[in-house]
Amino acid sequence: MADPGASGFCAEVWLRGGGVRDSILEMPFVTQLADGTLAKASFRHYLIQDSFYLRAYSRALAIASSKAHTPDAQVSH
Repeated sequence: MADPGASGFCAEVWLRGGGVRDSILEMPFVTQLADGTLAKASFRHYLIQDSFYLRAYSRALAIASSKAHTPDAQVSH
């Protein structure tokens, strides 16, 4: 599904990624979350796993940022 408001690069990304995006939106976890039928245990498991990911990702960003030579390089690279 392409975004009708997209043009240029964005339109190309929507076009090329449409199949993957549609597959994600059709996953049972996503559909059950959207319609309110997802089991609490499944949502809890997702939140725990997401917290592990976010903790590691924020640590990686902090390490990368600390190696930047200037404040501008911290936010632009």
